[in-house]
Amino acid sequence: MINTVSAEFQLLCHVKHPDVLSNLLTQPIDWKTVLSLVDRHRVAPLLHQALKNQPLVPDEIRQALHQRVEKNTLRAMRNLAALQTLLSELNRLAIKTLVLKGVGLALQTYGNIGLRHAGDIDLLIDVKDLPHAEALLQQLGYQRIQPAFPLKTWQYEKIQQLWNQFEYYHPQGQRYVDLHWRLSYNQALCDFSFAELYEQHQIINIQPQAIPILAPLHNLLYLTAHGSQHVWGCLFWLWDINLLLQKNTFDWTHIITTAQRVGCLRPLLQGIVLAQHLLNSPLPTDIQVYLSKDSMITKLVNAGEQYLQLPIPLPLHHVLWQKLYYDVHLNPRWTYRRQLLRHAFLHPHDWQTMPLPKQLFLLYYLFGSVLWLKRQL
Repeated sequence: MINTVSAEFQLLCHVKHPDVLSNLLTQPIDWKTVLSLVDRHRVAPLLHQALKNQPLVPDEIRQALHQRVEKNTLRAMRNLAALQTLLSELNRLAIKTLVLKGVGLALQTYGNIGLRHAGDIDLLIDVKDLPHAEALLQQLGYQRIQPAFPLKTWQYEKIQQLWNQFEYYHPQGQRYVDLHWRLSYNQALCDFSFAELYEQHQIINIQPQAIPILAPLHNLLYLTAHGSQHVWGCLFWLWDINLLLQKNTFDWTHIITTAQRVGCLRPLLQGIVLAQHLLNSPLPTDIQVYLSKDSMITKLVNAGEQYLQLPIPLPLHHVLWQKLYYDVHLNPRWTYRRQLLRHAFLHPHDWQTMPLPKQLFLLYYLFGSVLWLKRQL
């Protein structure tokens, strides 16, 4: 399917293939579109690295990419410093922590924090440590912005069941931190215990504070589950998968068994096939038998390829109906689908929009579909 898309989009898909890039650059290129796609898919560092010595690239485009890379590298360095401070403080309180994505993944797979898009800082902790970790963040100047309103005790307990993270912002440092207590809001998707993840985690030794990250197997399953839930809306998520596959030798029998156990086999297969279709990643022989057994994988892959090329903002009908159909089929288990509906109809935003006492909490189920539709609009 990649051969049917624009040359501009293909440039982003072939940053690791010099011969293909050279051929693409002989075609008419709309460089304004390229820059727009670069910003949407967050691949400025990779594209800049690929094009910086290409004579057919206009100087102003090289300069524009260079500016984006400098800005991203500065943000990554600031995130690294802030992350190491947070880890040091969490260690002081004996709060076990794992770093998700971000500079940890950049060092693990890219070998350079500046080559991966730098966004938020994502931390994973055991849910039992959530109150202490949140108190620490507030002491360090972080303000909770999601949810942004004070939570009653019973709401705090409910949100731990329905959600998987709080979001914080540091006004002075102008940085965001997502504090996770699960890998997915849906408890039936990527259902690892924190103890299992922490037991097998890896350490990136970097002064002055080492960075604990997920083991490659757990990272692969988490990243494919995360990307699939967002319909792979950013191409750089697929580049994460591509580079993770290149950097590691995996036991695919063990990976498939683990993916089946934690409910993320379809996202795993979808992510690997998408990376193969779009980025020419190797397709492991051991997974091909599972692709032939499940026709839904092809539909999910097609949806991902289509979604990657839809205009932003997305058409409303696509968000409401095609996305709903897609979400329902990411996992065939009914436990997953029940959690999906529960998450949609019991959203913390609604607790602020329509405050109800604990005794009337079940009414949120009754009004959930209306409130969900309002959020989409």
